[in-house]
Amino acid sequence: MSDITPTLKVLQIFGVASSLFLSGFAFSASHLGIPALRLAPASLRASQFLVIYSQGALISPPLAAASLIAWGFASYCTPGSLLDGGKKALFAVAGVVTFAVLPWTVLVMMPANKRLGEIARQQKGGNEVKVDGGEVEALVRSWDGMNYVRALMPMVGGVVGLWGMLKHILSGSIKLMERDNLEFPRLREVQQNPMKSVERDINALTTIMATPPVENVAIIGAGGHVGKPFTEALLKTNKHNVTALTRVGSTSKIPTGVKLVHVDYDSEDSMVAALKGQQFLVISLGVRVPEEVHGKVVRAAAKAGVAYIMPNVHGFDPKGEGVANPIFGTGTMRRIQDVEETGVPWIVLTTGFWYEWSLALGDNWYGIDIQKKKAWFCDEGHNPINTSTWSRCGEAFAALLSLPESGVSPSLADYKNYPCYVDSFGVTQRKILDSVQRATGTTDEEWEITCEPSEKRYKDGLAEMQTNPQRGFPKALYAHGWSRDGGREYTQKLDNDKLGLKPEDLDAVTKRVVEKVQNGWNPWVEW
Repeated sequence: MSDITPTLKVLQIFGVASSLFLSGFAFSASHLGIPALRLAPASLRASQFLVIYSQGALISPPLAAASLIAWGFASYCTPGSLLDGGKKALFAVAGVVTFAVLPWTVLVMMPANKRLGEIARQQKGGNEVKVDGGEVEALVRSWDGMNYVRALMPMVGGVVGLWGMLKHILSGSIKLMERDNLEFPRLREVQQNPMKSVERDINALTTIMATPPVENVAIIGAGGHVGKPFTEALLKTNKHNVTALTRVGSTSKIPTGVKLVHVDYDSEDSMVAALKGQQFLVISLGVRVPEEVHGKVVRAAAKAGVAYIMPNVHGFDPKGEGVANPIFGTGTMRRIQDVEETGVPWIVLTTGFWYEWSLALGDNWYGIDIQKKKAWFCDEGHNPINTSTWSRCGEAFAALLSLPESGVSPSLADYKNYPCYVDSFGVTQRKILDSVQRATGTTDEEWEITCEPSEKRYKDGLAEMQTNPQRGFPKALYAHGWSRDGGREYTQKLDNDKLGLKPEDLDAVTKRVVEKVQNGWNPWVEW
């Protein structure tokens, strides 16, 4: 039967429209609703989520049911067998895949829905409930990822059904051409393997939706410990035009292949001119640069029309426990505030402490003096943190900026006003010492190991800051980071898989650091 009855035509059109509308409705919740929700204070996010959830609960179930009925009846009215992979089977698959959003919601997403709803209702009830911002954020991120999967289901259903509809329309023409011994290889291929064609169509649709990665990237501090690996990794992608901004008179060595522009940080006009046409700005200023320079650069970037700014907050987690610390968190959050005041989106690459730097510098950093064979453990040395090598920082940055700017997920836009979490490995002080001992062929018997409470070491560092800030500050900073509530462990938040980053070998990295230290390397001198 090649003729399409009016009833069957209506069912097919309604099936395609309802499936794709349901997909778009779900995508809009993640693509439009969740980014706006993340800008709200932690105390309001659960309540705002409840609004999104309630609207979805009103529309999605009846629409999914109606789509299933339409596709089911269309399949029933189509001659043939469900087992032959023809039009009848395609309509049935379209209905089942579209309707799958409901069991997915109930079986997979409901725990997150219920917990967020419970938090929201507790707050509405007038109870003084202390909101765990970390829990709410983790729930929202988890829901967002599951919702993207849910949105794909009716999209696949709509495309499968649309293909069945097109096959129905074209079947008469194909038979005519076969009768006349005319070749139509593309249609014949599609007729023989419809699912492969659907997969090709979905990939093509994804490509159309995605916008290209940003091209023009400016880096301040391109020759520094962070800026250099950022720049070198970015150049390797061959996807970006990289410009290094440096102060007039600077002797910093810039990687080959970068456009070098000298600027006057005291002249806004100079910086605006240098930043015109740039889409992404990385600020990696040295510790000796006056703090007010950061704000000047940010305001100039906003005036120049830069679309994204990565402030001088490398390694730090602006959503972690450390933001409340008056010594470390306040100054860091001030730099993010510099960007927020301009209205330009910020993106932070949260990498944890730099591994090579922290291990090589010894006692007041990771607490391990390689040359003297001494180790200082906070508590018992078993508190976990995430840490990154400089090369991992560069790889992560290049991978992040190589994502489509928007239109699909993951994309650069996913990280607007949010950190991107990466690491090389998760470690404890004990694991680091074990790795150092494997590199040096030593054991605990050859080392002097001291354990002290992280709180005491933190206070000692604060006191030492009064007379010797160069040693006191890192002592307090790392003692706080190694403490049980230091906020330096973020394994559950990692974006490594989204960026295609593979785990690094702890022992291989440690061995390189040990060899350099034994040959006299001191990264602080380079700083």
